[in-house]
Amino acid sequence: MTRAPRSGCAINAAVEVLGDPWAMLVLRDIVFGNRRYFRELLAGSEEGIASNILASRLKRLVEAGLLTRDEAHRGQRAAYSLTEAGIQVLPVMVALGNWGLAHRDGERRLRVRAELLRDGGPGLVDALMDELRELHLGIPRPDPDAPRPSEQLAAAYERAVGGAETGSEETITTHPAPGVTIRRTRGPDEYPRLVAVWRTAVDATHDFLSVAHRDAIETRLASDYFPQVGLVVAERDGVVVGFAGTAGDRLEMLFVDDAERGRGIGTALLEHVVGLGVTAVDVNEQNPQAVAFYRRRGFDVVGRSALDDDGRPYPLLHLARRSAQ
Repeated sequence: MTRAPRSGCAINAAVEVLGDPWAMLVLRDIVFGNRRYFRELLAGSEEGIASNILASRLKRLVEAGLLTRDEAHRGQRAAYSLTEAGIQVLPVMVALGNWGLAHRDGERRLRVRAELLRDGGPGLVDALMDELRELHLGIPRPDPDAPRPSEQLAAAYERAVGGAETGSEETITTHPAPGVTIRRTRGPDEYPRLVAVWRTAVDATHDFLSVAHRDAIETRLASDYFPQVGLVVAERDGVVVGFAGTAGDRLEMLFVDDAERGRGIGTALLEHVVGLGVTAVDVNEQNPQAVAFYRRRGFDVVGRSALDDDGRPYPLLHLARRSAQ
């Protein structure tokens, strides 16, 4: 039941919705981290939000008209999307960030985005709002050929925190794995190859998956999963041999063609996304090789879920980089 406002003042009306710190931080993580699911928001919270508080704030934001919650069928996750009212909170966040930069101390890694938005001015904020409308409301950007603000922010963040230098729009960087180039995906035309890479990797390492579950996941890769993440691919001699998908500071997927295992492809991809700010990843507990891979590369287990994201009986281990804990 929605409570009556304390007064009809416009400032009061805004504060009653946005004045709660947790509500604003949840919106921040959806806007900048593209965290659209409950578990992503819970695991990726810098401030360590509790599950009951997160559930309460998400419900409140939906009731207030800043978010919508998709209907989820049994075994599926419910995605949250920004409404136009939610998107228009972005300038408020920028103003709060500017005040925090001027009057409060903070960690350099966590101040970079606010500095970039401050320096980019209203034009960057407006362009980012247009990109959010495209992502959450399906409204095409006015200039579809213009650089995406999210990519501009990611590249500037990478430079600010000492990540690898960004190359051309397509090619990002090369790695010690001989002849391997890491670049952004070319989009849906490349999805069939990524699905093929996924299948060889899963067949070789995910013997705990039932055939039905494996096939069900495969059918949703191109339609549901790939469009929700930022994809980079590892390419050798013009052939894609691995890929990684990220959402905010989370690594959502990393797979290497089975024929290329042991040749440094996975390490090259992981080093690249860590350079972009990745600090967390979930790994199937029944895949000990993957768990060992991440632990050798600076990730520690910080939690466990008995079911996977779609409610299937495959426990997940939640890992975080040691420097980010």
